Amino acid sequence: MPLIRYYITGHGLGHASRSCLIIETLRKRHPAIDVGVVSSAHSLLRFPTPT
Repeated sequence: MPLIRYYITGHGLGHASRSCLIIETLRKRHPAIDVGVVSSAHSLLRFPTPT
C-alpha cells in the first residue's frame, strides 16, 4: 500500500483545518493510499477514515 506522510505545522489551526480537507479528498479519491499525518496540531483535529 502506498504511503504519503503529510506534515502540518502546529502554528495555529488554519493550516491544519485546510489540510484536513485535502487529506479527506485524497483518501476519497484514492482509497488505496495510506496518509500518515505528522503534526503537533494533529491531536486537536479529526482526520476522517475513507468510506
